[in-house]
Amino acid sequence: MPQSTIKNSVASTCSPAGTKGISLWGDIAEQLGQADTFRDHWINGPREMTEGDWMRLIGDRPTLIMLDELPTYLAMAHTKSVGQGTLLDLLKYSLANLFSAAMKLKRCVVVVASLDAAYDEARRILGGQLADLQKETSRGAKSITPVDLNTGEIYDILRKRLFTKLPDPSGDEVERVSQAYLATYQEAIRGRALAKSAEQMADEIVGSYPFHPSYKDILSLFKENEKFRQTRGLIQFTANLLRGVWANKEEEVFLVGAQFLDFSDQETRDQVKEIERSLESALASDIYDTDGSAHAQGIDGDRNDRAASQVATLLFITSLSDNTDGIRGLPRDTVVEYLVAPGKEATRFIEAFDQLRDRCWYLHNRDGNRWYFSDIANVRKQIEDKVGKVPQDRVDEEMRRRLTDIFRPVTKLAYADLVVLPRVDEVNLTPSKRTCLVLSPDAKSPPAAAARFFNDVVYKNAFCVVAGDGSKMASAEDSVRRLLAIAAVKSIVADTPRHQREIEAEQETTEIGFNSTIKSLFNAVWYPQTKDLKSARIDLSHYQEKGVILGEKAVEAALSGGGAKKLVELDPDRMDGLIQRCEDQLFPDATSRTRWSDVLERAASNPRWIWLPPKGMEEIKAAALAEGRWIEENGYVDKNPPPPHPTIRVTRIGGEDAIGESELEIAVSNAGKTPEVLVATTKDGLSSAELIIDRTYRTTEVELWFQIRNLDSGDSSEPYRWTGSINITHDRRDNAGMWQVALEAKPDAELRWNITGINPKDGAVYDGAPIEIDGTQKTTLYVYAIKGGVSAERRFTFDAVGAKKTIDNDLPAKAKRDFQFATKGEVLRVVRASKGRETIVFHGVSVTVGEGEKSLRVRSGGDVALNGQEIEAIIEGLRAALGQADAEVQLRFREADFPDGHTMKDFATQVGIDISVEDVEQEGT
Repeated sequence: MPQSTIKNSVASTCSPAGTKGISLWGDIAEQLGQADTFRDHWINGPREMTEGDWMRLIGDRPTLIMLDELPTYLAMAHTKSVGQGTLLDLLKYSLANLFSAAMKLKRCVVVVASLDAAYDEARRILGGQLADLQKETSRGAKSITPVDLNTGEIYDILRKRLFTKLPDPSGDEVERVSQAYLATYQEAIRGRALAKSAEQMADEIVGSYPFHPSYKDILSLFKENEKFRQTRGLIQFTANLLRGVWANKEEEVFLVGAQFLDFSDQETRDQVKEIERSLESALASDIYDTDGSAHAQGIDGDRNDRAASQVATLLFITSLSDNTDGIRGLPRDTVVEYLVAPGKEATRFIEAFDQLRDRCWYLHNRDGNRWYFSDIANVRKQIEDKVGKVPQDRVDEEMRRRLTDIFRPVTKLAYADLVVLPRVDEVNLTPSKRTCLVLSPDAKSPPAAAARFFNDVVYKNAFCVVAGDGSKMASAEDSVRRLLAIAAVKSIVADTPRHQREIEAEQETTEIGFNSTIKSLFNAVWYPQTKDLKSARIDLSHYQEKGVILGEKAVEAALSGGGAKKLVELDPDRMDGLIQRCEDQLFPDATSRTRWSDVLERAASNPRWIWLPPKGMEEIKAAALAEGRWIEENGYVDKNPPPPHPTIRVTRIGGEDAIGESELEIAVSNAGKTPEVLVATTKDGLSSAELIIDRTYRTTEVELWFQIRNLDSGDSSEPYRWTGSINITHDRRDNAGMWQVALEAKPDAELRWNITGINPKDGAVYDGAPIEIDGTQKTTLYVYAIKGGVSAERRFTFDAVGAKKTIDNDLPAKAKRDFQFATKGEVLRVVRASKGRETIVFHGVSVTVGEGEKSLRVRSGGDVALNGQEIEAIIEGLRAALGQADAEVQLRFREADFPDGHTMKDFATQVGIDISVEDVEQEGT
């Protein structure tokens, strides 16, 4: 059918024509032979082409009108002013009339050809002005897609246009390729490198051959790019790809895939840049550069294959979309699935992918899954920019901090002090605690600095050295430098969640690398042994907790185990051997007596001496003293002391206060099997003293001298003086307004008294007759008792005769009587009422836990003050010793002191007892 073809372009429709105005339709008019008609519309100024104008112009002739690149032309017309509007306004209405006329004309076809991306650009420029035109275009129009890149049609076109001959799709060769891929996929699935769904791709090979089935999916990601021609551009792009396949002499290619695009070809690079020029930096930095410096090229060189370049090329091509809302990139699993082929196992691409992820500067991750290249540098590039700017002194400081955290002493079993990367001539050792030096490793064993330090110091047994193989020290410093750079970038991208995730992953990877390097770098501890330093291997990888390296524990394990056995645990069963070893190595040869401080100095100086836990030397000394093997006096220790002298101790355990009697318990030691115990009232009297047979002794004396004699050796103890106490009491009577006061001392003693307040010792001697005191006013009687070398003082205050005695709430109070509590409930009330109140104390306390033969008792002397919390601790201790957590308890005390009368009354109320005013003494009352 004869037809006229009208093809408008930006160049033709925007060129000047004639002498007046701009001919928008000049080309159309010339081709239709209707130049005069169009000229009438425009010569005197452009005006709208009506529907009638179009119908008269076209008539009944068969006509095909093609409008190419219409959105681009509309955008340009928007800039030309006509009257009160623009050329776009006239053109929009004219085109709408053209579409309306074409629908009425039986032999006219209008074809609008353009890409969606071009419309997107026009919308950006024109805003909403395209809406009406689009509605007109779509009304009655039919959408035609010349080439659908989402279907297998693409493969038919490419096979026809680019190949002269191909194997029969149903033939054996294509089937062999399909089966080879299926076997490869199944092997990768069994190794968990691919998902089960990968097998489906093998079924698609017959339809896509010689292309990989993924090719159409990859192209579809950037088909809408404005500058990509879906037919011509596709053929050109694939031709460049095939040229890369033909040039590939290094490997056998079974199916053509996007990964074979050869960026060393200038034409290929130019086409890619034309599709998406913004990725030029990503291409040069991460995928391909003419000097071979791109990251993928470097990884290929290290691995001696092209896996990294193929992974990077595939990701790059899938990142070419210029639509900000479009899909870019691929998940890692999909990349591997597209690249795996017969003879190319999945692991090589997985490893290459991971290395690219760690090195590339423009590779990004979206939503934790899809990886793509962008024109924006990732945080890795920012990190690399800052790495070179980190000063060495900052790296050294951070390295010290990290090593300090790793080897910080916590248990302090092996060492108490830590010095990291020091100048060894500035390290000061002390004999009181051991020091661990963490030195920069070198090639010598032991490290040269450690050997010099050992030779120069006095305390050769007071330090150890952690170091190792120095070959990786630079790698550790590089990791530290990178971690510092990461910290700097982290603060910059803190407001960008996606970058924050990236940098956190980068930090985690670098931390893991640093820890791995440290584990292999610091792998030995040197410790003093005889005349030099010996080494023991340390394994930091076995001592980690939640990712934290516990260096101290690794050092402890190395020094205590294996062949080292330098660090020794204190075992009671081995204490005798440790004491003997201490005597042999740390005491001087010429004498058995030495200062203990000198022993500690020798322990820190003698490399032969073992290492003990903290306070270990003190425990050895305590054990030796307890056994009587050593004696200590004035800071000196004697390992061969003379036989101990007999000793005696006397303790009051009871008695009858009413008659002044004391029951004494006698304890002796070092006195042989049948010792003699002597007692006398004076020291000189021991020469003709009374012989005591029992270990208890009752007396009404307040001063006695004791001595023990060892009949086997003839040795006697030093005289031992025991003193008791004198209890002063009084009795008063009212005699016609006068107080008659009788005094008594138990045991009997000389009494002196006065009411003037002079020194009680200077008072009048009491002769036994009642003392008469004026009862018209309050009077204080001061009494002093003395017997031998023991004395006592009391004061008694008497109110006026007839006045009622009261307890003053504001004055300190002392309650004196025999207080007894016979059940654990009563005792519990006493403890609760006094616990936490340190000013309430008790004297002459007796605590009994249990009953009958299964009981324990603790008694305190009258001069010992116990508070409620201390009594509770005694009870719990006795119950624990008895093995009865709820055993019965009895409590007894002779005196209780209170800070004031109010506290005493409150105590009595809580306990449930009465304290009589006659049992209370208060100053000034």
